[in-house]
Amino acid sequence: MALPDFDCTVTYEGLEVPFTVTITDVTDASAIGMSLFEWKSKAHKVVITRQGAFDSFWRENVRAGEKNMRCDGHIPRKALVRPGRTGYYCYSTSRGGTHNRWEVTTNEHKPSSFESWRTRAHQRFASSVCACTS
Repeated sequence: MALPDFDCTVTYEGLEVPFTVTITDVTDASAIGMSLFEWKSKAHKVVITRQGAFDSFWRENVRAGEKNMRCDGHIPRKALVRPGRTGYYCYSTSRGGTHNRWEVTTNEHKPSSFESWRTRAHQRFASSVCACTS
């Protein structure tokens, strides 16, 4: 039996984060008085914070020996954004003196993670995001 999708909202520091939840499997565990649900969620918007973006950027790049790390000053203290590209950037200088620009992106699938996609032309990173859990 397919169950309908439903919406849920998580409140993070006063921001309401909307999700759609899809039940993907239900296992009968009536022997212990319950059912087990597997589910996935899709965020319509995700949380970005100035401090979270910088902290993630610093954690990833300090190990690589980057220095002079900084992020755009106009990244909001906290805000809701659509998953993906944000238009915000962080910057660093490599050990060899190359100046790098990294685009801040958000990812709904890996809460509190940092992902980097590195190409010669463009470097981006994903900031921490909040996910719906139950």
